[in-house]
Amino acid sequence: MERICLFPGTFDPITLGHVDIIERAVSLFDKLVIGVGINSSKQPMFTLEQRTNWIQDLFRNDPRIEINLSDLAPHVNGPFTPDLGNPIDKLAANARANKWPLAVSAGLIGSCTNSSYEDIARSASLVQQAERAGLKFKIPYNVTPGSETVRATIARDGFTQIFEKAGATVLANACGPCIGQWNRTDKQLAAGGTKKGEANSIVTSYNRNFAKRNDGNAGTHAFVTSP
Repeated sequence: MERICLFPGTFDPITLGHVDIIERAVSLFDKLVIGVGINSSKQPMFTLEQRTNWIQDLFRNDPRIEINLSDLAPHVNGPFTPDLGNPIDKLAANARANKWPLAVSAGLIGSCTNSSYEDIARSASLVQQAERAGLKFKIPYNVTPGSETVRATIARDGFTQIFEKAGATVLANACGPCIGQWNRTDKQLAAGGTKKGEANSIVTSYNRNFAKRNDGNAGTHAFVTSP
């Protein structure tokens, strides 16, 4: 299986620090994809074209480095290790081949990773879009703010209300499910179509997905992806 590393950033401009990380990373992976992004909350000094061209000029002679995200499919990593990447278009086939539980029993976003104000804002926007389309949560959906500042600002700006109105649960701003402190009650498990101790699949934006990592159940297959 090809090991692909994605290094995203605005690179406004690319620095010697970025170059050092890239040069060290290419020795660890089969391919390194540099994602030059647009951050709507920032006003860049240089255009996307300028930033991309500078990176291409620096690494054009290294075939292991790509600066084109259009050919890279979204990935879901897991279960039981963040090193097992599944392209989204192959995830279902991989799950059937490996006999992973096909039904997702819970979704979780946040914790110390992927819980910035911007991450939570985009997630709240998706929840609103789903509501307008007449869609509802079919499984428990949990949101963990990454800090007290994030918790307070998402409450102030109405994001907490958006989640709770839609049926999600906003947890305390603590590590919680990311370090096994997720007390999945029988009611919560039943809402996700599973029972205590059963094999089940969850999808999270946390940074770890080892066995028993989230709820103490070795049968919980945790898949990691973007919030």
